[in-house]
This record gives sequence, structure tokens and C-alpha cells, in this order.
Amino acid sequence: VNSLDEVIVVAYGEVKKKDITGSVSIVKGEEMMKTASTSLDQALQGRAAGVYVTNNTGAPGSGVSIQVRGIGSIARSNEPLYVIDGIPLDNTQIANPQTGATGDKINPMANINPEDIESFEVLKDPASCAIYGARGANGVVLITTKRGSSGKNVVELSSYYGISKVTHTLDLMNSRQYQQLVYEGLRKKRTPLARPLYISDEEVEKYDTDWQDAIFRNAPTYNLNLQARGGNDRATYSISGGYYNTEGVVINTGFERYSLRANVDLKLTEKVKLGTSLSLARSEGQRQRNSFSSAQADNHKQTGGPVVMSALTSSPVYPVYDSLGDYGIDLRNKAIANPVMLAKEQSLDYFTNRVIGNAYLDWEIIDGLTFHTLFGTDL
Repeated sequence: VNSLDEVIVVAYGEVKKKDITGSVSIVKGEEMMKTASTSLDQALQGRAAGVYVTNNTGAPGSGVSIQVRGIGSIARSNEPLYVIDGIPLDNTQIANPQTGATGDKINPMANINPEDIESFEVLKDPASCAIYGARGANGVVLITTKRGSSGKNVVELSSYYGISKVTHTLDLMNSRQYQQLVYEGLRKKRTPLARPLYISDEEVEKYDTDWQDAIFRNAPTYNLNLQARGGNDRATYSISGGYYNTEGVVINTGFERYSLRANVDLKLTEKVKLGTSLSLARSEGQRQRNSFSSAQADNHKQTGGPVVMSALTSSPVYPVYDSLGDYGIDLRNKAIANPVMLAKEQSLDYFTNRVIGNAYLDWEIIDGLTFHTLFGTDL
């Protein structure tokens, strides 16, 4: 009974759950926070029936693909429309020019702190999202942020810490096995990768580099969020600040976010109510080039190739660093750069600043008829 009496946000307003005739999935904020998520779209993964969430890459803060009503377009986006507190959001995933058009993309939804979310309502059928027209063709995700309530002042501090690690690496040749492969190739005049020359026993005994171990690491993640909310019968408020930092399992990768949100509601008279929501966020990220293009292939070492692919194809018979502390170089195959050098010397950093704000006015003209106006921006 209590569940059926829940008030659910839909395109045209709010209705009780038992009166909904369209297809709507509801996810509460506390459900999302049971798992650590970088962005709010990632937090939807596995939480709503019929909503398919896929991480495009493993990079921290990277793009996430969501399909609510399947694939409806070949050349255009299949992403749903996001609406936060009544304001449609720009969810265009931006290609980092340094990683190429097909490389890792920057996820704009990663600028929003998942801990500010009260609930998600995913509108899946045409009737539910008709008010949004063509923009709602792929479904609509309505996001409601936390607001204060009268007579109850609450201060919450939440945090968590975790470690990410690579659970499985490929079984590659060690130096002795690679030497044997080279011998076999030379004898049969079918040389292995990039025609390597003779490898001496001294080199095999001196170097046996595991390049996967060299580029991968145990990566910490930590999150801190402070929120205060409350109010009285005339005014309510909710103010929160958050800090999130996660390092990637590939060295020199990571994502960091600072966020601040303020929601204020004022009851001027019994019939007139106004309020505002303001969200400020700054995110910074470090990426690696892990996709491959012909332009990068032309000058692999200078432009920087895919770090993980380089680790899988580099010879184990040369070191990460030489005796002088410089990056080791594979003299037999200069086309493949030192994977650690690629990871540490490429500068693929980025930052984004985002402001999402709105102001609304409600005027209850008569019982059952309310005039609602809303102005907002997403910068």
C-alpha cells in the first residue's frame, strides 16, 4: 500500500504510482549509493529494468552509453534525454582532440555528483515523455535532486575508499621464450615481429620485463560528501559539497571532481512558492591513448600509440629504464615505443567547468490548478 501511494515524477507533473499508466522505472538515490560510481548515468547500471548501461571504455570519467528503447538510429545518438529538476541537460559526449574522434570521450554527466540525487524516473513509452517531443524519442531520464524539508535539520557526512586492480592479464612470453621464438624464426627464415636480430644469453639473463606489470597498478578511489538540509514552514534548503578522486589502473590516468549544490525553496504565501537550484562543478582528468588510428601509426613514437597495445607487443628483452635512468629502448624494434614512456610522457589532461541552475515560480490559482514557470541554464 505504501509503495502504491508513492508520488512519482512524470513529464506532466507528479502522480501517485498506482495511477501511472505508462512505462516508468524508478530508482532511489540510496539504491545507487550501494555501489561506487563515477557518474550518475553509470550509477543506473543494473538498477532499472529495460535500461541498458554500457561503459564505453575503462577510463575513469569516460563516456557511458544508455539505451532505454533500444537502437533507434544508425547515424545519430541513441542516448535518452536527461532532465534534472526540470532542466534538459546537454549530454553530448565530447571527443578529446588528443585521442581522436574514435578515442575515449569525455562524459559530461560525470560533472554531476551522484550523491546529490534523490531519485531517477526513467520514462520509457511515448505517452510518458510526449511533452518533450522528438528529444524524448530515445526515452527520458528525469533526475530529482535532494531538497530540504520543514521542521527537520540534518547534517550528513559520507565517505568511502576503495581499490581497483586488474584481475586478469594475458600470459605473454618471457625473455627466454622470446629468444627461442627468434631462433626458430631465423632458422626458418620466417622472422617474428619487426625482424628482431640475434638475442644473446647475456641479454636474456639481464632483462625479463613484464610490461603489463609495468603499466598497471592498484588504483585507489576515495569520495567525500557533506550535506546540510532542513528548514521551516516558510523556507527549506539543501546545501552539499563533494569531492571525488579515482585513479585509473593504467599509470598516469585518473579523474577528479569538485562539486557544490544549493537548493532553496521559499513559500511567500499560501498560494505562491518560488525556489532555485544551483550546481557548480569542476572535473579534471588524465587519459591515455588506447585507440589506434592511421595518423598515429605514421609516427608511432612521437605522437604516442596505444599504451596497452604497446605493452602487449613490446619485447621483454629490454628494460623499463636503462642504467642512466632514461627510458629503455628496444633497438631491434624502434617502431614500438617504451610503454611506460608512452603512459608517462603523453599529456592528455583535460578539465571541464559546469554550471546548471534554475529558478521557478508556482502560483496555485485555484485548488487543482497551478501555474508553474521555470527558467534554467546549462553552461
